[in-house]
Amino acid sequence: AEALGIPCLVAGTHLFESGLPTVQEDGEQGAALAVRHLLENGHRRIGLWLCQAPAVWVHQRHNGFMRELEAHGIAPDERRVLWTPYAPVSDVTSRSQLAHVDRFLDYLKALRPTALVVGSSGQHTRTLGEAVRRGKIRIPEELSLIFLDQHYEDYAHFLHRRPTVVALPLVETGRTLARLAAAAYRAKTGGEAAPPQLSTLPCTLVEGDSVAKR
Repeated sequence: AEALGIPCLVAGTHLFESGLPTVQEDGEQGAALAVRHLLENGHRRIGLWLCQAPAVWVHQRHNGFMRELEAHGIAPDERRVLWTPYAPVSDVTSRSQLAHVDRFLDYLKALRPTALVVGSSGQHTRTLGEAVRRGKIRIPEELSLIFLDQHYEDYAHFLHRRPTVVALPLVETGRTLARLAAAAYRAKTGGEAAPPQLSTLPCTLVEGDSVAKR
């Protein structure tokens, strides 16, 4: 598209280093928002669950989580973070799914968190659903959860609930892209200034039924 002279824009963080004008969610702010909500509900033993995806958003959410804990006087201990291998949901086999469940349950036993920020959905939601099905955890009585992202169909299917989420600014991202696309066209045809290289939009907390007070 660039070779044909068509202006290109990027949504999200997957092509963060492309050099193209980009609209992305504020992952640090979103993770901090989740931690703050859990602290306000009396939680101190808060964990973070991330997949090892080779993407900027993973580090942004990790940084926001750690910085918000530290801002409230809680040591940002890396042992709080559960890392699991990244795989597209379509590639998750029954064997790897069982391995994720076992790893998750081992983490809960070792760290004993009262709350967990789920830094990405997809396979994590399936793993949580399997742990609930086995009777290993009760949500939110034993473990409060906040998800970053709004995969409501997955939550309903695997967890049978509508949990508290930090919603990504999907609608505003689309609106911003439309404005930037128009600006890019005007810059190309009329000599106006090019659109900004990076537009970062805040996330929003949407309360559901997965956070209990301590």
